[in-house]
Amino acid sequence: MSAIKFIISYHSGSLLNRLETVDKVQGKACQVYDQTMMNEDMGYYQSQSHQPTMLFLKEDNKASYVYQNQIVVNMMNGECTLIGLNHSGTLLPYNYTRIDIDLNEIDPEYFVYWFNEAPEALAQLHQFKQGGSLVKKITTKQLQQMQMTLPPIEKQRLIGKIAQKRRQLKYLKQKREALMDLYLKETLLREAH
Repeated sequence: MSAIKFIISYHSGSLLNRLETVDKVQGKACQVYDQTMMNEDMGYYQSQSHQPTMLFLKEDNKASYVYQNQIVVNMMNGECTLIGLNHSGTLLPYNYTRIDIDLNEIDPEYFVYWFNEAPEALAQLHQFKQGGSLVKKITTKQLQQMQMTLPPIEKQRLIGKIAQKRRQLKYLKQKREALMDLYLKETLLREAH
């Protein structure tokens, strides 16, 4: 096991209250990435429609944005995901960190699997949250200190693909259940009238 050295850089999200907002006419509309979007990117089915926070910023703003297939970690709850197509170009708030990795050393889907599901990673994340602070968040320093057993790249790709397919299957099952519940409610309501 060695410390994570294949992470090229970390990019913290923007402090939203420090961004200079402008009128709708003067700026561009920016959706703010949030936990609901992250859950969607992680493969959880969302039965409720979601209205993300919108900010209007000047074109030359210094905000942090995320794009499809970039890795993002929620520093508050210790979850990790790849940004999906639907959320590409969203503004990244401060409680999230984007991670750039060495793609020759590690597969992005494997990293997400390892971070969220591997006992090795979960034990370390649990230990980080045991500190004396009242707010149990993860720091970038702690991310850099994480130890990881790294299999060969081909095995990483295989594990990453399997994990991604399992997330898709879980999503489809959740969607089927929600649609079945909706169907039953609608059917029962029609019969009652």
